[in-house]
Amino acid sequence: MRTSLARCLTLTALSALPTLAHAADAPQPLATYKTESGFIDDAYTVRDDGKAVAYVTTDGASGALLHLVEIGGKEKGTAPVSTHVSAIHWLGPERVLVVARDPDKQTVTAQVFGPTGAGKEKPLGPATDITVTTIDGKPAVVSYTRVEKKTLEHTLAAVDRDTWKPLGKKLVLREDAEGRVPNKAGAYKILWWRDGYTVAAVQQAGDFDKAKDMRRPERFARLDVWKNQVVDAKEIEDVLGFAKVALEHKQHDNAPSFVYVSEDRKQLLYVDALSEVELKLPKPLNLYNLDAVQHQLLDENRLIVAASIDPQNPPAVARKKSDLDDLEVYSFDRKSYTATLALQLPGESRPTSFHTAGGRIAILRKSKGFDRGGVALQIYELK
Repeated sequence: MRTSLARCLTLTALSALPTLAHAADAPQPLATYKTESGFIDDAYTVRDDGKAVAYVTTDGASGALLHLVEIGGKEKGTAPVSTHVSAIHWLGPERVLVVARDPDKQTVTAQVFGPTGAGKEKPLGPATDITVTTIDGKPAVVSYTRVEKKTLEHTLAAVDRDTWKPLGKKLVLREDAEGRVPNKAGAYKILWWRDGYTVAAVQQAGDFDKAKDMRRPERFARLDVWKNQVVDAKEIEDVLGFAKVALEHKQHDNAPSFVYVSEDRKQLLYVDALSEVELKLPKPLNLYNLDAVQHQLLDENRLIVAASIDPQNPPAVARKKSDLDDLEVYSFDRKSYTATLALQLPGESRPTSFHTAGGRIAILRKSKGFDRGGVALQIYELK
């Protein structure tokens, strides 16, 4: 399968894709990757140093190839992988973890790959989720499994990214009939996960105040998962506000922070734990396609937000002239929440997705009328 698939999914690196407007003013990509058949799948990632990219080409049914490429250089290797790859994570200069999802069981498995193919490391899974993180300063891969038995069980296991040896014992958190996990610091309800299943946001019942013959408000706390310690417990004062933020977190589970559009579509909101801050773009929010706003937490100082101009936005409709569908990528300072334009490209009348690392960004030009994959993966420098 590998020989025939490699023949039909040949990689080409081009200087640029044709654009619909102001091509002369648009930044030129460092590299563009395409296939002669099939498409580039949605799972791709830039290496932490910004010097390499990993992505998958597939026909979506009979086969798929993983590509490891030095940006601006030669392809380091290809290997056949599942046609259902859901994520790729760099583990080192030449190792990646490929996560594939079973479309029927909705479970994932993961395998290490390098330039010569699958590694000797034991595959992980099946599990509910598999991701990379850091535990006590050690780079790790964590498997998380959620199972409904008599009550709900959460099972977590971790391995060292380099040695593939287990990091501690497997953890099993069992909820009781009331949906709480027993703990010496007080039983807790798991609200959401974050930081690669190393932390959980939890809710504890309030203590009983004998003097006032009443129970105190419930507490919001943080569970250090691998130490099994509940810390930073504080009473929930704004119950309605807490419920609103908690609901948003459940829709962005395991994200340390996230961006979403308010229900009235008038604000772009950034959420970190229980903190919610409005992000102001330089242009009015109603100019953008708000259904396609994307974000990535870059580091402790920066947040990247990408938004495309809606050609038929309200002002454009009022003047009876469509706007250009430019893709705008902004870098937000996480202290001042001020926005800096990091990249602006012609939209080419295509949806896009992105991943950034090491000062570079990979833009996937998505297929038209087909939710999965795209026609080209472009690499740009970020300002």
